[in-house]
Amino acid sequence: AYQFLKFRIDAHQNGTLTDLVVERKGMGTDQDFGKGYVYVNGVRVTNGKSMTSADDRYTFNNLNIQLTAGQSVEVAVLADIPSSANAGNVNYLQVVSASAGSVDTSQLVGMRGPSVSLSGSVVGSISVSSSTSGISNPTLGETNVLLAKIQITNNDTQTVQLEQLLLEQKGTIGANAVQNFVFKDSANNTVATASGVQTAGTAKLVVLNFNPVVSLPAGSSKVFTLYGDITSNAQVNDTVYYQIKEASDIKAKRTDFNVYVSLSSTTPPPITSQTLHIQGGQVTFVNKYTPVARSVSKGQNNVSLLDFDVIAQQIVEFQKLRVKVEGKDGWWSDDGNNSDADGLINNPSNTPNLLSIRIVD
Repeated sequence: AYQFLKFRIDAHQNGTLTDLVVERKGMGTDQDFGKGYVYVNGVRVTNGKSMTSADDRYTFNNLNIQLTAGQSVEVAVLADIPSSANAGNVNYLQVVSASAGSVDTSQLVGMRGPSVSLSGSVVGSISVSSSTSGISNPTLGETNVLLAKIQITNNDTQTVQLEQLLLEQKGTIGANAVQNFVFKDSANNTVATASGVQTAGTAKLVVLNFNPVVSLPAGSSKVFTLYGDITSNAQVNDTVYYQIKEASDIKAKRTDFNVYVSLSSTTPPPITSQTLHIQGGQVTFVNKYTPVARSVSKGQNNVSLLDFDVIAQQIVEFQKLRVKVEGKDGWWSDDGNNSDADGLINNPSNTPNLLSIRIVD
């Protein structure tokens, strides 16, 4: 997709940008345009919309772009350029209307992007496919779960650089049920991360920005894997899968002409990963402590040593719960100087280093 229009909104009051209509102008036709998208701060917030041939307009409704007083948002309109576009045609996009409730949007009307001349050259493409090899259903509370495998192939004659990948989280699982996403290459190197999903309209997006970019030489392929943590916000029997929903969801740029290549028509979106089913026992314990190591001060009271959720599929009663507490050198040790500040009990004074250990709900 090519960015035809970009503007910044500096909000002086709270509001919500709900609707945006842009119109094609210039010596071209609607046939020069494929699907159009709205991006906010670099993230897609709409599904692809078709330009209406009657008025050469893209109409984006229900945007739900939050405007916070004193803050700014960058809004961009991108569009796919079909291979059937007419070489030599010149087009630009212009805002014809915008709605944000009580917020005055009159300054947006008439705002236009640069005139874009269409070249006769056809840019290269990349292909994307999904694999199910080695993927199995995760357990509630499991960390570093293999969620998806994606192969990206450069069909171009020049090296391309991968800059961004948007994966839409689908299924019955909640927006905050999977966290700490890690995207790795075949050498197990981390190439992108995301702490959680970003909500864009009704979509739940995993935004993976490659920094530094990942180079893909001409004619080559690379396999990438997506990992994440299944949190206690998930439910047993939830389903989850990941999808490249739109052609613009993968950004790959040629290094010679500094232009983005397209997603091959032989692998059109949506491109979908394997559907996973969240598993769990009758009673599932989920550790909520991250990181697993930390420091506390001497003399500190009510220190939480372990935080966990207990998730039951039916009403249960715990009659006994045994917890094992270990110190650095085991439950009893001696540093050779009649002191053991890093254990549980000072030897030989027999003074406990931890007092009033208890379980609370």
